[in-house]
Amino acid sequence: MPFDFEWTDVTTAIVAGAVMLILCSAGYAAWRSYRHELLGRAPVMAPSFAWRGDGAISVEIAVRNRLAETPEIVSGRVLRPKGMGVAIDHGDAASVPSYSPHVNISAVIDARGKTRLSAGKEYPSDAQTLHFHLFPPQGWRRGRIKLELRISSRADTLQHKRKVIAAVMPAP
Repeated sequence: MPFDFEWTDVTTAIVAGAVMLILCSAGYAAWRSYRHELLGRAPVMAPSFAWRGDGAISVEIAVRNRLAETPEIVSGRVLRPKGMGVAIDHGDAASVPSYSPHVNISAVIDARGKTRLSAGKEYPSDAQTLHFHLFPPQGWRRGRIKLELRISSRADTLQHKRKVIAAVMPAP
């Protein structure tokens, strides 16, 4: 007989395949659990974009810290579209247009549950709103916007991370 058929070989192959399937499933579940855990280590960010009357885009990013440590949003950068400038809104009536895609922020967000006293009232300091103005390149009226924020911490658990915020901006 040209082909020797042994049931023990088939059984061994089936058992090895089943073990491999179980190990791959366990590895995938561990990877998903790790990714889910990492999501809890970054501040929650809720952006909102709106056109201003002068052709610039006003951006508000509400940031809420869920950690027992104090992260700092160090800097921001416009990834898309190319040529868009960014400036921080310091509360002045008019922001100076910037043609650089980078901006230094240095916004410290307190640990979860912290409060501050102001004018005799306590308010939570683990939430903060960042205000930016984006200055689109000449001729850009609508499309995708991507911002990258760099987050760091003095603690060992949250080292330098980046958070990308994407949105589709409709025409004004």
